[in-house]
Amino acid sequence: MKRYPLLGVATFGLAIITPSVWGHGDADPIISLFSVDQLEQVNAGNESELNWDVDAWLGKDLDKLWLKTSGNYRDSARRNSEVDILYSKGFSPYWDVQIGWRGDFNNSEHRHWLALGLQGLAPYFFETDISVYLSESGQSALRIDT
Repeated sequence: MKRYPLLGVATFGLAIITPSVWGHGDADPIISLFSVDQLEQVNAGNESELNWDVDAWLGKDLDKLWLKTSGNYRDSARRNSEVDILYSKGFSPYWDVQIGWRGDFNNSEHRHWLALGLQGLAPYFFETDISVYLSESGQSALRIDT
């Protein structure tokens, strides 16, 4: 069975760090979230595949550090993966603006991006995440998740 230590280390780190800073009587305590939208491993004969989509953040009410990652491995080889490290600043009760770095990785190439985003609750309370990416080679990309 193939082990994926980075995911385990990140999970363990958040589990160890966040309880130690909770509940010190601060009016704006440090809080965290760990969200797994997809984590599946499929084994069929000699083939195996791992897919994931995980988000985590740590911070205060208006200032947070986000880690977003998704991707897949097939037969012990990374087909593609994406990692976003973002600083998020709340500017209204339901909206945050984000800036940071995104890395795209596969077996043959890596691409680095500047990430700019807007995340929050749209009318009727559905989550919205809009991001614009600018690569070091001048490429751009837009992602809208609802």
